[in-house]
Amino acid sequence: MACTVTIAIAAWKNSGSAGTASTLAQAQADGYAWGVGNMVTTTVATGNGQPGFLPSGLKDFSLVASPEPSTIALGVIGASALLFRRRK
Repeated sequence: MACTVTIAIAAWKNSGSAGTASTLAQAQADGYAWGVGNMVTTTVATGNGQPGFLPSGLKDFSLVASPEPSTIALGVIGASALLFRRRK
């Protein structure tokens, strides 16, 4: 017997200053890095002893945090100030 399912893979950082996050909702509430892949509809066999698999069509994602634009701007200003100070 087979059934049609829609799946997505979620990942999150599960520990930090706010403690351990065992669910995606808790990680989001604690402000940890998280991500959810695209949703894919596929047909899977039901019953015992079925091998595990990942269906085609799943796209990758990353939990790498990128800095805010204001942080980058402050870094550039600070580096410029250091370089300007050294020239004198």
